[in-house]
Amino acid sequence: EKGLMISVFYQSPKSGEKILNLQPLYLKIENSKLKISLEKVNLQEIFDLSVAAVSNSEESRFNIEIQDGVNSVVANKDKLEQVVINVLENALKYSDEDTQISLTARKNRNNIIICVENKADYIPKEVLSHLFEKFTRVDDKTTRETRGTGLGLYIVKGVVKAMNGEVAIYSTQDRTFKIEIKL
Repeated sequence: EKGLMISVFYQSPKSGEKILNLQPLYLKIENSKLKISLEKVNLQEIFDLSVAAVSNSEESRFNIEIQDGVNSVVANKDKLEQVVINVLENALKYSDEDTQISLTARKNRNNIIICVENKADYIPKEVLSHLFEKFTRVDDKTTRETRGTGLGLYIVKGVVKAMNGEVAIYSTQDRTFKIEIKL
């Protein structure tokens, strides 16, 4: 796998820097050694910081909605911010131009569900099931035009799992793409 990481680095110099930055986290996830501390984290703060990190002139594309009474979640602040940033970056990269990207949080029984939803090309179920695997990218026009390591959703899943959570992806024929993080 090191060879694969190195070959990706040479094929895509811009994404290569990102791979080097993700390598320590990737290795901890790969070796099931990712241990993180959990605490109550303010969701509004996480959402605001994450949107600010990925926004430039596209701020108006984001629609943030947090259900009344949902103020915090038990998580690791830095890691949750990293997860939300990664998912928002993907939404910006792969969503239809000039469409809204929804970032929401709601309570569902004993869990908080964080959801990022956008309009994008339909991804068949047999492909969706592989998106959390390392070095996986959908082979379509959009991914050929954008750079990426194929590690983002693999890391998202590993970090969410380390926070005792779950993550799921949905894609519908009406071009709705949704990632749900349950903590």
